[in-house]
Parts: sequence; C-alpha cells; structure tokens
Amino acid sequence: MPEVHETAVIGIPDDILGEAIRAFIVLKDGMTADANKVLLHCQTRLASFKIPQKLVFVSELPKTMSGKVKRHELKQHSQTGHDDSLRKEEAVKP
Repeated sequence: MPEVHETAVIGIPDDILGEAIRAFIVLKDGMTADANKVLLHCQTRLASFKIPQKLVFVSELPKTMSGKVKRHELKQHSQTGHDDSLRKEEAVKP
C-alpha cells in the first residue's frame, strides 16, 4: 500500500487456531489509512490464513542497532498492552 512505510507481524495465542497473526503498521508521514482499508488490501492479495486477525498502528517499530525489528518487544506489548509508542489498536478481522 502506498500509505504504509513498514510493517511487522507476530503470532499471538488463539483459542481456536493455536496462534493468530497480529500486524504492526507504520504509516508514511502525512498519510492516513484505516484498518478496513488495510484489511481489504490484504484480502485482495493474501490467502485467508495469512490475513492478520488484529492490526495495530504504531508511530515506529522497535529496532536493534542494526535495524532489525525487536519482535520480542512487540510480543511483550501484545501480552501487557502497555507501550507508549503505540497509537491505537484498530481492527479485528471479521
């Protein structure tokens, strides 16, 4: 999507599937996109099992000094829900 700067996905516990997908999305400066638009984009390009169950819009992704995403910090946020860098959690896949 032209509005998206970068993303990262993690697995989160799911009662039915065992694990579900949560996507963290960083938008480009000055751009806007809502969760429905992102999900529609995913539905037209991905297999149904690859579509995230939840979307979280963030201002930036936590990274190491070499630029790799710190997925363990994203998982930690998903467990606690307390992280100042997160703006909002928007969508749940229907």
